[in-house]
Amino acid sequence: MRLLAFARHSGLLVGAVGARRVDVWDLRTLALCASAELPADVVALAAVPGRAFFFAGCADGALRVLEAKRRTGGVC
Repeated sequence: MRLLAFARHSGLLVGAVGARRVDVWDLRTLALCASAELPADVVALAAVPGRAFFFAGCADGALRVLEAKRRTGGVC
C-alpha cells in the first residue's frame, strides 16, 4: 500500500496499491467494493467527505476524479 485517503461520513477508504491500481474498501463491511487501473502512477490521493468520490493526482500531471462504484453496479 503506497497511499491512503479516508472519506469521512461515507465509511470508504481508498488506497493506491502498487503504482497504478486504486482500490476502495467499505469500512462498515470490510469488503473491497471497487478497483481501478489508472494510466499513470498515482502520487497523491484525496477524498470527498460524505461522498463516494476520490481524486488521484498522477505522475503524468493529471488529476483524475474517481467515483467508487461497486463491481456489481451501484455506488459503494
